[in-house]
Amino acid sequence: MLARKTEVSNYNPVWTFTTYIFVVIFWSIRYKIGYDYNGYVFGFKLIRHDAHNMLEPAYYAINWIFKDSAIGYIGVFAVMSIICYYFLFKLFIRERILTYGLFFSLAFQLQFMAANQIRQCFVLIVFLNIVHLLEEKKIWTFVKWSLCLMLFHISAIFLLLAIPFSKVRFSRLFWCILLLGTYVVYLAGFFRLIGNKLMSLLPLYERYQNTSRMEAEQTGFSIVMLFWIIVALYLLLYKRTIDRPVLFNIYFCGMIFYCAFFEYHLITRVMVYFTYLNVLLAGILCKRNQRDGLALIVISFIAYLLLCLKIPNLHGIQPYQTLFQEKIERV
Repeated sequence: MLARKTEVSNYNPVWTFTTYIFVVIFWSIRYKIGYDYNGYVFGFKLIRHDAHNMLEPAYYAINWIFKDSAIGYIGVFAVMSIICYYFLFKLFIRERILTYGLFFSLAFQLQFMAANQIRQCFVLIVFLNIVHLLEEKKIWTFVKWSLCLMLFHISAIFLLLAIPFSKVRFSRLFWCILLLGTYVVYLAGFFRLIGNKLMSLLPLYERYQNTSRMEAEQTGFSIVMLFWIIVALYLLLYKRTIDRPVLFNIYFCGMIFYCAFFEYHLITRVMVYFTYLNVLLAGILCKRNQRDGLALIVISFIAYLLLCLKIPNLHGIQPYQTLFQEKIERV
């Protein structure tokens, strides 16, 4: 405990808090940013007018608090930004990777996801905070946290997959062959033959049944997917340096399913819980080996720029605009 307190105290509290406030304000004052933005506004409108809705209890409660407030749904977005980045900063400070963590959360577009899929990304960020419980073999504590997170997003039930994933142990060579083999088979379109069957077995929202989201999008080659595979292989190369085998097991199991079923939107939205462990693993690598970590930083920065040019509106965050630039929609 004393060692952990000493590690955390390495950060200047004033600068840390100032950075936190800046990031929170930046994302709190966004306006019509994210593909799901209008959906969240519509959900708030239903609550304000006491109409039927399908929101999870905890997120519903936050909306209800602002139901009769003058700031309305803006307050909901602000609260979600505050608690999301509280847990994200808490994670980075605990692991002593604050600077690296903030960089990779941008380069890997975790912060963009937080501006778009706010409920699920909150669950994701809390998961990154509690996954160490599996390293410490506190399985039931992890289960209780996962079940509580279902109050924010029902997909949190799939966090329990991390338990069997954490027990899968392969050599670096086998993981490499398995990942690249899965990617090649994906490009050949083989997984479409079993994807529809798998979708029919998943406990999905009723509104998704009999919709196009139940079918493969037939994306084929994806520069985003290729970048994530390159990152995974780079991290695999330095697996011993990072020395977090449980996290690696969960991460690579997630990557295998991500590659296999990339064309199924609903499956990839579940797998991102595990694939975004790359933010944590990359930060740890940079902390333990700055030279090799620097190469990953350069690769990630270049890839980030290329992605912004190739897919400029990924997650619907561009162009960035604030509450002060537009007339606010009243609901």
